[in-house]
Amino acid sequence: ADYTMLPEECWVDVLLRLGVKELCYMSRVSRTLRGLAARPFLWSTAYQRLFGTAPPAHWSGQTVKRLCRRSELRASRWMEADVELKSVGFPGTWCCQLDDAKVLSGDGCCVRLWSHDTGRRIATLRGHTGRVTAVAFDDDLIISGCSQGTVKLWSMDELKLSKTLRYHTDAVSATALMHGLPISAGKDGAVCVWDAAAPNSPLVVLEAGGPVHALQLQEDKGQLISATSSLAVWDMSTTQLLFNLSVPPALSRLGSSGGS
Repeated sequence: ADYTMLPEECWVDVLLRLGVKELCYMSRVSRTLRGLAARPFLWSTAYQRLFGTAPPAHWSGQTVKRLCRRSELRASRWMEADVELKSVGFPGTWCCQLDDAKVLSGDGCCVRLWSHDTGRRIATLRGHTGRVTAVAFDDDLIISGCSQGTVKLWSMDELKLSKTLRYHTDAVSATALMHGLPISAGKDGAVCVWDAAAPNSPLVVLEAGGPVHALQLQEDKGQLISATSSLAVWDMSTTQLLFNLSVPPALSRLGSSGGS
């Protein structure tokens, strides 16, 4: 069959359903498809699928395409790489966070920093008396929390303890850093926003309404999401609860009956 006989609208509909890699492949098939695949709205749609938001209106189609391709390349390094399994000898690892260069792990009562390139341990940070249950980092700071409710801040440059923070009455279950502000959450239902340079009391304490299982940041929107039995979305500029996403009662009953 001659694919060139397909109406242009059909090809556009096909291209809209493709991922970034497939869209790039299709643009190499023929001059016609290359022209269709270069249309800005196709890449805006791909961008929205990748990042969950539309690209800024002032960006050119070429800029959006370049960012989509760059994101795909970075992801492929992880998804398609030959993985070499290694045992680092710490079966008690409870949590970790990573970026392109390093991995931060909570192993027993220690926080350990590892290099991606060499696979070697850069540093071991000791000081927690309970099991490390949450870690996070940015370019300047490491934050860790433990099963005894203690939060510790470490300098990324010096890899030394800079402050110990106490508020939680139960285990710390999640940590995050938002524009340099440390955030911790615990099984006690408290979400604490700290100032790394201020005294030990939290700047703000948000009541999540139950044990917090995870935190997720949306820094571009200035929002924090806390996960309990529901999802609470907070505006961090005002520390106000924007909305709470709960499981509908019908689904909750269905889940209960399915597990019995």
